[in-house]
Amino acid sequence: MTTLNAHTPDRYKAAPLMTADTWRISDTRTGEIVSVVKGKAAVGRRLAQLNGEEALRRASPPPAELYD
Repeated sequence: MTTLNAHTPDRYKAAPLMTADTWRISDTRTGEIVSVVKGKAAVGRRLAQLNGEEALRRASPPPAELYD
């Protein structure tokens, strides 16, 4: 799973659903289910995407209009 650094845990985690090879991906802060995927490879790709996007949001400066 992707992290910004060793001190920042992943925001999104996966857990198996009752059906075969189907996984739910949840936001660890809100508990909200954000995605349901089928297959372990798809889980890895989706987690990498979601956690990567979150890492970019944390690393990016706020929009310029906030400084006006």
